Amino acid sequence: MSRHIPFSCVFELTYRCNLKCEYCYNPPVSKELSYDEITCILESIADAGTMFLTLTGGEPFLRKDLLDIVKYARKKGFIVRLFTNGTHITDEAIALFQKLSGIFISISIHGKDAGTNDSFTGSNGSFDKTIKSVKKCKEAKVPVRLKCTWTKHSIPYHKEIKALAKSLGVPLSSSLTVIPPGSDGNRYQMSCQETEEKVREYLTSEYGNIIDFDDFYNRTYKDENKVAEQRGGKHLCSAGISLFRINPAGSVFPCVLMQNELGNLKDDSFKDIWSGNGFLHKLRNLKRKDVDVCKDCEDFSYCFRCPGITQLEGGDLFSKSNDACTKARLRKKVVQQLRKEVKI
Repeated sequence: MSRHIPFSCVFELTYRCNLKCEYCYNPPVSKELSYDEITCILESIADAGTMFLTLTGGEPFLRKDLLDIVKYARKKGFIVRLFTNGTHITDEAIALFQKLSGIFISISIHGKDAGTNDSFTGSNGSFDKTIKSVKKCKEAKVPVRLKCTWTKHSIPYHKEIKALAKSLGVPLSSSLTVIPPGSDGNRYQMSCQETEEKVREYLTSEYGNIIDFDDFYNRTYKDENKVAEQRGGKHLCSAGISLFRINPAGSVFPCVLMQNELGNLKDDSFKDIWSGNGFLHKLRNLKRKDVDVCKDCEDFSYCFRCPGITQLEGGDLFSKSNDACTKARLRKKVVQQLRKEVKI
């Protein structure tokens, strides 16, 4: 972070996808880089110090040259993470991943079974294909995990989805972040945003599962002033500091969500973009305490504010974030209620 090494890259290879998930925020059409352009970019970011490469989409397996891209990425020394819906993973791909090693698969899931999952993806049979891919990766000892965004469709089944992951013997990564409306309007879908009641129930379940909650509270939240001071001195996030995104057309952004285009790798070198962009210089010098609307907030130590989300809500890096404020308030209520119950 201190040396601004671009340690982690999220590379969107395509926006094409075979599913029609309700919350999808990718545009329907976009130009795509050629294989030669992609390998040239991979070489340049490897030279800059990038180690973790996340290949995503859309659905990256819709690119016919994906396996060649993965081979080249491993040849350049990247640790490769593939974000996929799991419906197009072939036996050939799994055999290659097993041979190459250094490849980690994250497969999205949206329900506890075929009925709840496929109604969300708009594709019958997608759940069964996903589970089949998970099992094949496990059998081949290719590192695999499930990931789920808690929407109003999936959060009622969070316990069942966690149980499913456990029965498959794989980790589950989850998030409460549903991408809010952006400047292009129809790109983002908020109809599946989870309700406050369901978020609170989920947080109560999560915090309630902590074995020694008293110890957790003392370490994490007891001294709110100290927590606020420590967090206030940190960067807004890792966007544009150690993390960046490349879209299918070759444009570079600070992260997955920030809409500030820094340049295009068809026109400029990565080195020039990373070291000479004025917006990045500003971003790297910002701290959480620089956000005036948050300085005196009583929920600050419970907040995990995302600048990218704030932008998409219609503001800028320093605007109030409705998403962050709501979840911080709910998180504080849940933690304090559980704290009282532990004391009793």
